[in-house]
Amino acid sequence: MVKKISSYELFSVVIGALIIGAFAVKVVLGISSLPFYPDFIVGYITWEEDTKFQDILAVPAFIFSFFLFFIVTINTLNKYQQIKKPNLGEEFSGQILIWSLPFLAGFSSLLLGVGLNSELIYLPAAGIFFITTIFRLHATHEKIVRPKEIGILLLAVLIISLIPLEIYIILSRVSTSLSASINEKFIFISMLIAILGYFIALIYSLYDPTQTKKLLPFLLLVGQLGLSLFYVTLYPAYILTPNLGLMKYNTTIWLNFLIMGLIFLAIIDVVRRYKKNSYSGNISKNISPFALYGLLIGLKFSNTSLPYISTDDYHFGEGLLGWWSYLQGAIPYVGYIPAHGFIDDDLPRAFSTIFYDGTASTFYESKRIANALLGLTAYISIFLFSGSSILAFIAIFLLGGGLKWYFLTLFLCLWFSKMLWKNHARWVAIWLLTAPIAILGVPPQGISIVIASALLAIYHLWYFLFKQDRRNWYPIAISSLILLIVVIITPIGWMMDGALKYVIENGAINQIAYGLPWALSLSQKNFILEIVRMSWVVVPPIALITLYYLRVSSVDTEKKLLPVLVLFIFMLFLIPYTLGRIDPASVSRPGVLASYVWTILLPLILWRFLAPKNKVLLMVVICFMGASIGFATLSFEQLGASFNQFVYSPPVKSGAASGLSNIGIAIVDDAHWERLTTLNNLLNNNLQEGDTYLDLTSRNAQYFYMNRIPPIPVTAPYNLVPISQQKTAVNLLRSKPPKIALFEGNNIRHDGSVLALRNPYLYQFVLDNYIPKYMDGFILGFRKEDFQHSSNVGITAKLKLITDENWEGGRHRYENAIVIDDPYLIKYVAVGDKFVWNGDVLFVSRVWPEGLAIWFEQKLPYQSPDLSTDKILWIGSKNAMTEYQRELLHSSFSQSDFKKIPISWGHSARSLESKMSKVSDLDSRLINSNDLLMIKPHVYQVNGVNPFLVYDLSRVDFSGRDGGLIKFNFTCYDKTTDPMLQIFWWGDEAKSPSELYSVKFTGGNGILIVPLDALPRWSLIKKMNGFKVNLTNSSACSRLEIKDVALFKRKFN
Repeated sequence: MVKKISSYELFSVVIGALIIGAFAVKVVLGISSLPFYPDFIVGYITWEEDTKFQDILAVPAFIFSFFLFFIVTINTLNKYQQIKKPNLGEEFSGQILIWSLPFLAGFSSLLLGVGLNSELIYLPAAGIFFITTIFRLHATHEKIVRPKEIGILLLAVLIISLIPLEIYIILSRVSTSLSASINEKFIFISMLIAILGYFIALIYSLYDPTQTKKLLPFLLLVGQLGLSLFYVTLYPAYILTPNLGLMKYNTTIWLNFLIMGLIFLAIIDVVRRYKKNSYSGNISKNISPFALYGLLIGLKFSNTSLPYISTDDYHFGEGLLGWWSYLQGAIPYVGYIPAHGFIDDDLPRAFSTIFYDGTASTFYESKRIANALLGLTAYISIFLFSGSSILAFIAIFLLGGGLKWYFLTLFLCLWFSKMLWKNHARWVAIWLLTAPIAILGVPPQGISIVIASALLAIYHLWYFLFKQDRRNWYPIAISSLILLIVVIITPIGWMMDGALKYVIENGAINQIAYGLPWALSLSQKNFILEIVRMSWVVVPPIALITLYYLRVSSVDTEKKLLPVLVLFIFMLFLIPYTLGRIDPASVSRPGVLASYVWTILLPLILWRFLAPKNKVLLMVVICFMGASIGFATLSFEQLGASFNQFVYSPPVKSGAASGLSNIGIAIVDDAHWERLTTLNNLLNNNLQEGDTYLDLTSRNAQYFYMNRIPPIPVTAPYNLVPISQQKTAVNLLRSKPPKIALFEGNNIRHDGSVLALRNPYLYQFVLDNYIPKYMDGFILGFRKEDFQHSSNVGITAKLKLITDENWEGGRHRYENAIVIDDPYLIKYVAVGDKFVWNGDVLFVSRVWPEGLAIWFEQKLPYQSPDLSTDKILWIGSKNAMTEYQRELLHSSFSQSDFKKIPISWGHSARSLESKMSKVSDLDSRLINSNDLLMIKPHVYQVNGVNPFLVYDLSRVDFSGRDGGLIKFNFTCYDKTTDPMLQIFWWGDEAKSPSELYSVKFTGGNGILIVPLDALPRWSLIKKMNGFKVNLTNSSACSRLEIKDVALFKRKFN
């Protein structure tokens, strides 16, 4: 019996039987029966009043249902072969696989631990039962029926059943008075239509399939007109808040026009197809991609986003600043550089301005609109490329990872268009116009795709010049003229130059500056995750195999080979981006690429070369692999949520009420809100309206919140790694230096990226031009010419407004003591120091650093009614106040442990040679050692617990700015563990080392380069006196060698 059918049909039958078996298990497990216990037994079952009856039945139910479906279906396929209609069996198998796709997607998601929702079993099982029943009974009566038409009939029934819910969506967007009971009634009516429609269609199809076929176009017309209403879900639902009650997003009329336009577009396409194809015999042509995309919106893009403000000001800021900066006059990629390109970073913000009120609270909602619209362009592109609505649907539904992937899909499908390939001159003309758009949209990936597609451009240009009538040159001429005019009258030439420079400059350092090694992930032993997110590596070999087999084709070989070759090259170009950062325990960039490769690139490679049945198998692969990555929500919960009249929100805050109108009304974390409002008050008190500041915290969203334009194109120091970009930024700052720089404010330091190490050129500028000051929890930098400071003036402190049983507003209730708010200053206050408060002079009698408390010998002066204005002046020793300022700088820009940076840089000493210049050899400056016995030149036996070498610099006239890189050759003999080294230095009035003037790092055999210039306490010394190198874990080495010690200075060339 089985031998008479193909492997394709057998595969589909097994999949169908598996789903029917899973359905049977689900039904049996849902059976509730009264528990029956044979004795007074205590166990989990009796504690929970449960039973094992359904568990025992589940496995037999699966076995027999699987077997029964398998036998019946195989027998049916054999009958169709007997009546000489084997092609119908293949079509029937294809329908089984198509209706199995939801189940296969859900099953695949189990790989990453996502549960399999019941509807992903029920819907496929109902579809397979429907198709199989009709197909089987028609085979018995030897009636001919097309399985494809049966599948479309069931689709029509399902989409018609959604009409009550689609009507409710419209009502929910225009009225706030709908009750929950009304919602339940609409759901009940929809389910009733689905169930009745299912059985009526089943019975009617068995009774009169000819009439059913005639009704299909009309049923599709009705159902698809309803689907067009899903575009209404792009309009945001009402938001119910606990503190402000019912609220809604402030939308513009343009959003209304957009939604109405999409609805009319879908309706027009549905009606057009109905009129054109109702009697054509090909029912599938009646399916409108625009209407079907409405359903996809309901499944993927329909849920209104809450007005969240992310606490991650770095990434959130990347999406807020671009479009806002352009509206203030900045030129994209010149005055402001979007880190990921216009599409990913700026398009949602543009939509926020066009369709909403432009505040930060609308960002995620406008990003939802951006995803839906770009998803539509990609969906239509795939549909036009393949002619398959199903392929386009599953590809866009499963695709994740950002707007850029929708955007790139549009160009690939356009450049691979068969219609465009018919005219080579037109192809070149279109490529000339679209390639710059691809680059400016997403520069890193855009440049890759344009370079890869240049093969196509060369081919079409060559064909036009040598094989086509060259008199048909006008498309190329028109495109060239348009480009020339655009370059002349717009800044697009500067934009292109800026985008290319940014990619080239960052490309050289991207792996080191942002990379995470794969080993970090592999050490976690999450084997399934690694397989899933690295599964994309299978597709480039598939492309190569395809190229190998296509090379023997004798008809239009280049037309088949070149697109595949372009996609292969494009995938190769994406490898550095993809493997550059592999975050542990998340899909990360490899998972994003896997999603794109499986859902988009694989069908672009294979679709045009496959037979119909293999196209179905390809969709099975796409569905299974695309779903395994976990971007898509494999449930109807989102579709159900789109019917909700309200979305429920945590308490919201009003930005306008607190002077932060750019935030809007939003959900903001309390600590984040406190920090933002405090910073805004500080800036408003120290800057004029319209003045900007320099934010060095990498919290670049703060520029937008504070309504102050960024002074430099790359707004987050974390992204400002290339020296050329730092030089550009510093040149702009020198020409118009901001009055204030924000040094420290809960800085974002991804990958340990302190300013002094990651941005040395910018750091030196800041060190030269700004003086630090602690204010209300922040460390600000004031321009030196605006902020005069001397030891006679002192340093201002402020009371910490705490009140408890001992303190009232920062003053002790019973003693002459206060609590200050500056955790840095308290470290340097000493007994005997002088404070001036409201004209009274106080002397310190006691200091409690842990509690930020200071006691005085004198009685505290009168306190003003407004406690927040009470400030006192600390006048300590000159050395103490100097150390306090250096403490502020160190806390803002540096760290005291360099870990393995000296080893890493030392290994690259040869390539870094041109980046530094020698100041002085220091081997001859060695004057002393401790717990070390020299056994030969530069080699020492470790003889104690505190081994170190001392170098005298007192006779050399140089400062910390004259050189900041200590380079030496280090060897640890008989190493038992990683040697830990510490360098101490001293200068100016200091005659000996101290812990503050030191840095720790891990030592390794070979050259070490220690960047002491990344430490303000080194850089600010005017006369260096000496330094020592200490092995802090003396047991790590039995002997050590330190030689070729030299001082270098960075060269910023």
